[in-house]
Amino acid sequence: MRRVAMIGAWLAALLVVAGCGDASRLAARYRAEWMTYEAQRAERVALLGQAHPDSATLLRLRENYMAVRVAIPPPYRKPSDKPGGGVGVSLLRAVGKAELSGVRLALLAGRPELALEQAQWLSEHAEGDPFIQRKADFATMGALRAERRVDEAIARMHLMLERYKPLAPEGPGQEDAILSVPDLMMNLRREQGDEAGAAKELEYGIQYYKRVLSGPTEPAIQAQVRSLLVRAYLEQQNTTAALDELAALDKLASTNPAYKALEPEVHYSRARIRSLIDRTPDEAIRQLDVVAAQYPTSPFGARALLESAVLNERHKRFEPALDRYHAVLRLYPNDLRVAPMALYRQAMLEEQSGKWDDAKRSLESIPVKYPSSQAAAEAPMTIALRYASRNDKPAALAALQRAILTYDELIARDSTAAMTTVYRWNKLRCQLPLGKWQDGLKTVDEMLIKDKGHPYTAQALIEAARIAKSHGQPDRGAVYLQRYLEDFPNSPLADRVRKEREALLH
Repeated sequence: MRRVAMIGAWLAALLVVAGCGDASRLAARYRAEWMTYEAQRAERVALLGQAHPDSATLLRLRENYMAVRVAIPPPYRKPSDKPGGGVGVSLLRAVGKAELSGVRLALLAGRPELALEQAQWLSEHAEGDPFIQRKADFATMGALRAERRVDEAIARMHLMLERYKPLAPEGPGQEDAILSVPDLMMNLRREQGDEAGAAKELEYGIQYYKRVLSGPTEPAIQAQVRSLLVRAYLEQQNTTAALDELAALDKLASTNPAYKALEPEVHYSRARIRSLIDRTPDEAIRQLDVVAAQYPTSPFGARALLESAVLNERHKRFEPALDRYHAVLRLYPNDLRVAPMALYRQAMLEEQSGKWDDAKRSLESIPVKYPSSQAAAEAPMTIALRYASRNDKPAALAALQRAILTYDELIARDSTAAMTTVYRWNKLRCQLPLGKWQDGLKTVDEMLIKDKGHPYTAQALIEAARIAKSHGQPDRGAVYLQRYLEDFPNSPLADRVRKEREALLH
């Protein structure tokens, strides 16, 4: 009772301070904040000790957050409200906070369509507040990605880059998420196997960063953008442009103590450029090793050590390469950017040196230690291909069987991860040599639903049509080719596919 009385007194004080005009909205804001607090508390209690809560639990918790907008419907602002402040904006943001929590739980529950619906509702009711609109756009982008609607997700990202200016970091080491969007666009295209599209988005990102630098920018933003521009030029292997930007970045890092944290990246980038322009790797390897030694706690120290290993391997210096891969795994086992690749490359070198049992153990451990990595997608297939290359058919077939089980486990672990498309494609590649053509067609059917529009799905449809035809099901084969024409109308193979489909029907 005492608690209720205190709350009542606090509300009464608010109403007096606010005056009659904003009293109801202040009360509504308090109610939104209180309901959100209770929803957060219920979430903490329900998830206590649960590593992987089931989707039903997550969706039930989501309903607590959704109840906020039901209890306090829009509109939240008045035409007379001042931009960026006042009771209306605080009310809108209180409701928005609950909505964003609902989006998060929908994604965790594997229901991106619910997350998208909620993000779009928030966007439609942002009421001119750039803070909420920004949050809603990021939520919409995330939901579209989770639904594998890549073209729409990238279109939203382009819109966001045009709509929002980068915000100055609130503290050291922080970066506005908008600055990572160009790299995200490139990687989305790359995940689709669309290297031409990735190159196009990379160039778009470079032009975006240059536009940011062309106008008045705070020094902190300028430093971050220049570092991203160096990375983009290195990705493009444009060493001249990378050196120019690196010089400007180096000047910032050396003359302003606030940007001393940029030093590891400056030295790492300089070594990377050296590796691209020198005919021999000695100096680049030396510089990379120095970065790794001087900055062991920096992510660029980890990248330098991995890059040194790769460079040694590329130049047939297998023993020092293997030593560095071991060091990466010993020092940075939880760095998902470097550790999965280091373990995979270590296995390849172990196999080359005749230590197949060690290599096989390394490969088998990758999906367990680093699920949702490219290395996890490649490792099971690599084992089977190794046996096949040595004409050990029984071992190769057994490895394919194990690979299918591994891919099923990886898909079940996180059905919304970007790598699940690759897992399904590799699963199909394993099923066909085993003669499991009916299971293979089921995998293709699953890709049609869950990986619609992906280049691997395009390949799978053509393969499925061939399989159906070879097993006396030409009509089913024609259906697969029709789906190809519907989902990939601009494919350079469209005319050939259309002729093959007509042949199957006659």
